[in-house]
Amino acid sequence: MKAVTWLSMIFLLSACTSTRPPATAVESTPGVPLQVMEILRAEDTRNPNALLQMVASLNFDRTSTASRLAIASGRIPCFKTWSLLAQQFGQDKDVARALAVAARFPETKFPANEVLKTLLALPYSSETVKTMMTLDTDAAFQAALGLKAHQPTVAANLWRMKSRVDRHMLAAFYKRFPRETVISIARMKITGIVTAEDLSRMPWMQRQAGCPVCDSPERFLSDSSWQVRVAALQSAGSVAAVRPLLQDPSDLVRLEAHKAMLRLDPEWLPENIQELTPGEAEILAASNRASPETIRKLFNRGGMYAEVTAPVMPASEARSVMESNVTHRARIRFLDKRFGQAKAVEEARRVFDTEGSAYALEYLLSRKSGVDVAALAEEARRKGGFTSVLVDFGYPSPAAIRPQADHYAKALKDLLVFKGFRIHTSKGVMDCRFFADQAPLTCSSFIHLARNGFFNGLLIHRVVPGFVTQDGDPSGSGSGGPGYALRCEYNELEYDRAGRVGMALAGKDTGGSQYFITHGPTPHLNQRYTIFAQVENGLDVLPRLCQYDRIERIELK
Repeated sequence: MKAVTWLSMIFLLSACTSTRPPATAVESTPGVPLQVMEILRAEDTRNPNALLQMVASLNFDRTSTASRLAIASGRIPCFKTWSLLAQQFGQDKDVARALAVAARFPETKFPANEVLKTLLALPYSSETVKTMMTLDTDAAFQAALGLKAHQPTVAANLWRMKSRVDRHMLAAFYKRFPRETVISIARMKITGIVTAEDLSRMPWMQRQAGCPVCDSPERFLSDSSWQVRVAALQSAGSVAAVRPLLQDPSDLVRLEAHKAMLRLDPEWLPENIQELTPGEAEILAASNRASPETIRKLFNRGGMYAEVTAPVMPASEARSVMESNVTHRARIRFLDKRFGQAKAVEEARRVFDTEGSAYALEYLLSRKSGVDVAALAEEARRKGGFTSVLVDFGYPSPAAIRPQADHYAKALKDLLVFKGFRIHTSKGVMDCRFFADQAPLTCSSFIHLARNGFFNGLLIHRVVPGFVTQDGDPSGSGSGGPGYALRCEYNELEYDRAGRVGMALAGKDTGGSQYFITHGPTPHLNQRYTIFAQVENGLDVLPRLCQYDRIERIELK
């Protein structure tokens, strides 16, 4: 191991000097090392200088702390800290793994050639290969191909190097490692390689991924896994094969079956609109196939039926829509569709001024004409309460992420008390476990919100069958939040199973209260969205939860 001289240390410190003022001392918490809180503060304030000083003070037997600092070096980010850790502790397998993972975090901008050179000098793992593939250079690709013991990992990550991978290479890897390669083939949407016969012998996760690109997707319409049935419906081409799934026991499969029938049969309409769920009613309304009378009938059912059909109500029903109890979002969308953008902007401006509508602000900021968005953003910042929307549109509020000195002590105290949470819905309950060691500040924020009843009664505003269920937005628009933004806590966990709970983002460090639960493996989300919990009981509830269902409450455990 190469020694680090004092001269090189001074150089490294000067290269990573932060422009932030010195941090006040963090309070200690019984049972939690002070250094843990110091690392949290360095990450949260994005202070590379503080992080580098911690590395310089480490003893050579502090490999567990070195692994944690390696992750921090990618979160902040600081390549000098990353390099120093590699020199001092990189021969430890756990540290080498953490370094490889950290180099994949978004916006690190570490020099690819230097990262590759460093990784080749450290112990290899599957994480090494994934990072090499993420570097997306010829040299990194050849290095990964040369690691014979890790070719299955290469096969599962060929999609990361899609500009360097052709059909011939995929087919060759598929013959050797079919279960792994099917992931890459699916991500690259290459047909003609995967067969339904092969898939039928693979686990459900591979069947879900490979179904859309196999030679006979409809073979999986009767699969035992609801996730696979959803994937099969998205690729099905036969009305007769799809029709039976309109009666599937899974709400999400039925929803996808409605989409498939509308796509495949230009004459098809549901037999009984009174039996439609709000989500199915929304799909029908958006298809432009339902008659004005059908839209009126659905709207007159009230509640979420009125909400999802209001935007497509006939222009002659303007008074009914504008005097109804639907949200600002539904009214503005109705005006936009039936009377044009100018009318919708006028209404959005009115409800933003008089009622502080978050969706109205979102609508106005998304306009390309007729709105001075910079002035509007500044006005929203002065009013306060719109941090989540502003962050989503690239107008961060620095004051929202300046914690008090005792913030970290309080956060860690909460994590010593609460180990997870229970999501209560009308369709059942889901028990979740926190990953407090991987995402402490995200977990602490979630605890704070849940303890104050923030999530109680919120609508599930987004469901993508087979992908995610998303909640935590009080506005229901997708841009609402708690009024502050969280630093991303990218970590070593992966979205490799159903039930991962992640923090929804509109870019780095834009998380708040919106969280999602995965329906299956989603490798393209790895190290891009903070994983902070896992559903341990109640996964059977997921296929029954639909968009516009409500979260009754979240109970801390």
